[in-house]
Amino acid sequence: MDLSALQESLDLSRDLLQEALTHPSFKYVDPDIANYERMETLGDAVLGLLVMEDLVSSNDKFAPGELTTTRSSMVKNTTLSKISDELGITDLIIAAPSYTLTRRDRANVIEAIFGALFTEGGYDKAKQWYVQLKPLLHDLGDNTGNPIGDLQEYTQRKRIKLPSYTFSKSGPDHNPVFEATVSIDIRGEIKSATATGGSKQKSRESAAAELLRFLADPVRNHP
Repeated sequence: MDLSALQESLDLSRDLLQEALTHPSFKYVDPDIANYERMETLGDAVLGLLVMEDLVSSNDKFAPGELTTTRSSMVKNTTLSKISDELGITDLIIAAPSYTLTRRDRANVIEAIFGALFTEGGYDKAKQWYVQLKPLLHDLGDNTGNPIGDLQEYTQRKRIKLPSYTFSKSGPDHNPVFEATVSIDIRGEIKSATATGGSKQKSRESAAAELLRFLADPVRNHP
């Protein structure tokens, strides 16, 4: 797919599309060209809402934790970068010649396009592209249940510090109980969750899953 074909399929202005496709590294080539950072931040929120709205309306049998896991699998960097590659969008990303694009960069561009669509035509315009991408989001989504990785990707998308874990152990050596507490700092506000398990890894996974549930619905799922 070339730039004109992508623009036509999205029905998006050339300037906004170029902004969504421009990696921050390109500022060293041309500092006057806007890059995707602004649109990617907006698009992250828009895509997350689109996915959650779709999941809730299409299947009311999801438990809150299942909703979070499914949503995370659809919007994680692995899934979105695959979509960028599949649609040929990766080849259109504008970056500094010496820069090697990462998986996260390719995912950011997909989110930036959602931000650009929302900026130009609102929620309905962004939703039109979501409907087109929905089969790919489901097919390419890695729904293997990796709450630790999903939480780490959450902090990376929000551009905040990585999760911090603390552990304690109780019980006899032949039947120990591990307690893990995971915390993230969202611009000065600490969010945390605690869970137990029969191993350090299990307690860590459970704590990460619990915090993801809280982040998905902080009112209903307060830890």
